[in-house]
Amino acid sequence: MFEKRSLNWKMRAAFTVSAVSLAVVGYFSYQGLQHVNEKYEHVANINLPNVVLLEEMKGTSDKVMSLMIQSALVGNNEKEMKRLAGRFDETLKAYHELDDEYRKVEFVPGEQELYEKVDKTWQKLESDLKKGRELAQMQKAEDKHLFQEFYMSESVKGTRFEYYKVLGELVEFQKAESKKWVASAKESSAFAERTILTLGIIGFIFSIATGFIFSRAISSTLNRIAEVLAEGARDIASTSSQVAGSSETLSSAVSQQAAAVQETSVSVEELTAMVRKSSENCSTSANVSSQSHETVIQGKQAVEEMIRSVDDVSRGNEEIMASIEEGNRRIAEITSVINEIAAKTKVINDIVFQTKLLSFNASVEAARAGENGKGFAVVAEEVGNLAQMSGRSASEISAIVDESIRKVDSIVAENKTNVEKFVQSAKLKVQKSQTVASKCGTMFDLVVENTTKVNGLIEEIARASSEQSKGIEEITNAMGQIDVATNENSTVTHSVAKAAKDLSSRADVLKEMSSELYQTVHGKQAA
Repeated sequence: MFEKRSLNWKMRAAFTVSAVSLAVVGYFSYQGLQHVNEKYEHVANINLPNVVLLEEMKGTSDKVMSLMIQSALVGNNEKEMKRLAGRFDETLKAYHELDDEYRKVEFVPGEQELYEKVDKTWQKLESDLKKGRELAQMQKAEDKHLFQEFYMSESVKGTRFEYYKVLGELVEFQKAESKKWVASAKESSAFAERTILTLGIIGFIFSIATGFIFSRAISSTLNRIAEVLAEGARDIASTSSQVAGSSETLSSAVSQQAAAVQETSVSVEELTAMVRKSSENCSTSANVSSQSHETVIQGKQAVEEMIRSVDDVSRGNEEIMASIEEGNRRIAEITSVINEIAAKTKVINDIVFQTKLLSFNASVEAARAGENGKGFAVVAEEVGNLAQMSGRSASEISAIVDESIRKVDSIVAENKTNVEKFVQSAKLKVQKSQTVASKCGTMFDLVVENTTKVNGLIEEIARASSEQSKGIEEITNAMGQIDVATNENSTVTHSVAKAAKDLSSRADVLKEMSSELYQTVHGKQAA
C-alpha cells in the first residue's frame, strides 16, 4: 500500500501520526482540567460566598439584637436613643442587603428549602426585634420591666433560638456542598491523570509501531533505487562501445573532406582579394561618412547658436519692456508729486482767504475802537502768523516742483539711454543670427558634397559585389563535393547523436536516483 506513496508523504504521515497522538493527549488533558476547574469555580463562586454571606447575616442579626438591648439600658438620654435607633435601622437595612445578595446566587438542590426556613424565622424575629426596640425606647423607669418581660418571654427566645438553629443548618449545608464539590474535583483530577497516562502510553506505542512500518517502507525505496542505479551503469557501458565504433567511421569521412577543402582554398583566395578591395572602399566610405557626420554636428551646433541668438533677442525685447514699465512707474511717482503740489496749493488758498478775512475784521474793529485800537494787536499778530505759514507752504511747493522737474528729466534721460542701449544690443544679436545662419548654409553645402562622394563609392562597391558573386559560384561547386562527404558524416552523426542521447538520458536517471538516494540517507542540505 505504501509503495505508491512518495518518501515525502511517508515522512509526513509518520510525523502526522505522532502529532495526532499528542493532540489527543492534549485534548483530554484540557478537558480534564476544565472539569476540575469548573468544580473548583463552583466552590469559589457559589459555596464559599454563600458561607461568608450567611456568617455576615448572623453577625448582623446579633448586632441588631445588641442595639435593641442597648436601647433598653437606664440612663440613655434622648440623643443617645436617636443614635441607637438610627444604627438599628441601618443594621436592619444591611441585613436585607446581605439577604438580597445571597438570593442572587442560584440555589442548588436542597438549599432553597433551608433558606425559606431561615427567611421565615427571620421575618418573625425581625418583628420581635422591632417590637422590643419600641419597648426599650420607653423613657419611664416603671416601663422598663415591660421590655425585660418581652425579651425573656418563651416566644421571643424560641424564635431567636430557632433562627440560629436553621441558619446554622444552612451554613452546614453550604460547607457540606463545598466538601462535595471539592471531592468531585479531586475525583475528576484523578480520572484525568489516569486518562492522560493511558492515552500517553497508547500514543507512544502507536508512534513506535508507525515509525517501524514507515522505516521499512523507506528501506524498500532505497533498495529499489540501488537496483535502478546498477542497471543504468550496465546500459552506459554498452552505449559507450557503440560510440567508439561510430567514431572510427566518422574519422574516415573526415579524410575525404580534406581533399575537397584544398580545392576550395583557391577560390577562397580570389574571393579574399575581392573582399579586400571592397573593404578598402568601405573604409573610404566610412571616412567620408564620418566627415559628413562631423559636418552635420557642426551644422547642428550652428543652428543651436542661431536659436540661442534669437532667444537673446527675445530677452532683449523683454528687458526693453521692463524698462518701459519702470518708466511708467516713475511717471506715476511724478503724478503723485503733482497731487501733493495741488494739496499744498489748496492750503495756500485757504490761508490767503483767512488773511483777507482777518484784514477785513481788523479794519472794522479799528474803525469802531478809535483810541482803544490796541486790542487789534492780536489780530495783527494772527495775520502775521498766517503770512508766515503762507511763506513756508510756498517754499515747500517750490522744492517739490524742483524735485518733480529733476525726476522727470532723469527719467526721460534714463529711458532714452536704456532704449538706445537695448536697440543697439538687439541689432548686434540680429547680426549674429544672420552670421550663424550663413554658417549653417555653408555647412549643409559640405554635407551635400560629401553625400555625392558616398554615392560614387557605393557604385564601386556594387561592381565589386558582382565580381564577388562569380567567386561565390566557384565556391558553391567546390562545396558540392563537400556535401557528399557531409551526407556520409550525417548518417554517422545521427548514430553518434542517438547514442549520446541514450547516454544523456541514462545519466539523468542516474543523477536523479543518486540525488534521491543522497537526500534520503543524508537529508536535504541547506542551499
